[in-house]
Amino acid sequence: MLKLNDVCPDLKTAFVVFHSISMVLHHQDIRGNILRRDFEEKFDLIVDANDSILERVVRTLLIATTCTYFLIVLKIIAVYLFSSVLAFEHF
Repeated sequence: MLKLNDVCPDLKTAFVVFHSISMVLHHQDIRGNILRRDFEEKFDLIVDANDSILERVVRTLLIATTCTYFLIVLKIIAVYLFSSVLAFEHF
């Protein structure tokens, strides 16, 4: 079984890293105390948190892309309507 000392021999550095990860998880509203888990549970929590954060990023990008396409379509319609009004004024 892999132990924390195998990965990070300096316990102070390990605590700082896990505290930083804990703050990110808290900021992202992901439940679970990473400081009170064994190494494998910490790894699983980080993997689950990563999946959750990536899902949020993809969802946000999808919404942004959809809004961008919608705005492009609105601009095309506005240009068409404006050109139609100009053409109508020439008659």
